Amino acid sequence: MGARRFVLCLLAGLLFALPSPAGRHDTQAPGWFRYAVGDFTVTALQDGVINLPPGGFKGIPAEQIQALSERAFSYSAKGVPTSVNAYLVDTGAHRILVDAGNADCYGWKLGGLAANLKASGYTPDNIDIVVLTHLHGDHVCGLVEGGKKLFPKAVVWADAKETAYWLDAQNKATPAGARTAVALYGKDFRTFKPGDAIAPGMTIVPTPGHTPGHTAFRFESKGAVLLMFGDIVHNPFVQFAYPEVSVMSDFDRAQAIATRQALFAKAAAENTAVAGSHVAFPGIGRLRKDGTGYVFVPVEFTPQP
Repeated sequence: MGARRFVLCLLAGLLFALPSPAGRHDTQAPGWFRYAVGDFTVTALQDGVINLPPGGFKGIPAEQIQALSERAFSYSAKGVPTSVNAYLVDTGAHRILVDAGNADCYGWKLGGLAANLKASGYTPDNIDIVVLTHLHGDHVCGLVEGGKKLFPKAVVWADAKETAYWLDAQNKATPAGARTAVALYGKDFRTFKPGDAIAPGMTIVPTPGHTPGHTAFRFESKGAVLLMFGDIVHNPFVQFAYPEVSVMSDFDRAQAIATRQALFAKAAAENTAVAGSHVAFPGIGRLRKDGTGYVFVPVEFTPQP
């Protein structure tokens, strides 16, 4: 057999060995999305999806909540599919991760954040600051992977009041995974209070109610602004239109409602872009006033120019 024929036969064999493009494919593209805020580059990262029951919301009847979710084609017998998002802000000087995902807290098997971070072009070693909107497990447990720090070079920050509440030894509601994460980071876990400055271009915005020290983070560069509001919203098909609807996990329902109404009004009036931990991925958009409620207009999932 001549050399040319041998090479052709070898190539043909390799082609037949490759998987056929036909047939069923169940994998999704990586869950990351890039968004520009002035000179800052924001990367939305999906940790996974959970199902929240309509009965977990209070303020309007469960049947109405179900109807609103069904109207948005986002309801099944398992509940309302709810995204768990985190956000990486690359300021040039710092790489700031807002929330760390769930990992396996609460029995939910999520933990896609680390893989999506790598798919987006970053590694855990690149992160030098992590700021937590609050200490519920689906925001803090992802700090740990395989019993070790996932972000070995990062300093982790949380509100002082929030930390005192959840790390109280008498608080039986604190997920074990959250305590483990805080303990592993040791001296690299620090607390802030309103008015403190952690990094240039980032402002701490107290948003209490869902938890005692729930916090939003405002990022601004060259006049562009993005407000990351954490768990202000759990069901986007309901709570944007009806801000008076609370969720059962709210620490102080009345305060959570007041905080949400004030934040929505300000964001809509100022045309501020917002990002939500439990808004359909990538969870970034703007609010428009609509009657007694609001309409959320998501960003287009297209490449940035």
